[in-house]
Amino acid sequence: TSRRLIPVAAAQHELWGLSGRAGRAVVRYGPSEVGVYAVPEGVNPTRRIVPSAKGGVWLGLEKTGGGGRSIGRLDPAAAALRTYPLPEAWQFPWNAMFEDHDTLWVFFRSAETGAILQFDGKDWYGARDLEFVSEWAALAPGGDFWFGRDQGAVRYGPRTWTTYQGQEQLSGTEVACAAEDGDGNLWFGGTAGLARRHADGTWSRPALVDTTVTDLLVDRSGHLWVGTLRGVHRFDGHQWRRYT
Repeated sequence: TSRRLIPVAAAQHELWGLSGRAGRAVVRYGPSEVGVYAVPEGVNPTRRIVPSAKGGVWLGLEKTGGGGRSIGRLDPAAAALRTYPLPEAWQFPWNAMFEDHDTLWVFFRSAETGAILQFDGKDWYGARDLEFVSEWAALAPGGDFWFGRDQGAVRYGPRTWTTYQGQEQLSGTEVACAAEDGDGNLWFGGTAGLARRHADGTWSRPALVDTTVTDLLVDRSGHLWVGTLRGVHRFDGHQWRRYT
């Protein structure tokens, strides 16, 4: 039976996603089997799903009919979903979640404010009124996070952030995604195409068939994958290849 996966996440040769009516089933595609886990009544997934280093996945949840938000960790071995309510003062619509070194990071962006929460499995810690938190976020190999902003991007470290903005190569670009490869190159994608900041600080703009870049991913082999509205491009460090 075919299933329509909504968002997907990959981890340890497994593919996870939400399926079923209103995305109320969590589906795990393994090398030799498919597992389907029902989300309990009373909560709805918010299309945020993140693999957990301890096994299973984290899910963004909200109460049926609106109201309180929480996160849940699905343990496939026990077929159980354990939930952790968000603090009352942090009931914002969220935009992204990541797990890094056993810490779960949750990012929020509303019309009024941006905020970051981290969860260590027991306690919540956070910071709010952060203007650089955008509607998208990406995790860099070193553990830093990327956020987009008008004609630029922001890289956020443990206590500092660096703004990449105003360069000619980012002019007119609404940055929608960013990635960093193993050679220290920074890649920015958006409405005006793809821009590359080389490790030596110089900039270039690769020519792609489509000028709108929607997603960037560096795989385990170090290859850059570029999603566009007209196909996918792969860069192996020397040559480009297009898949349609």
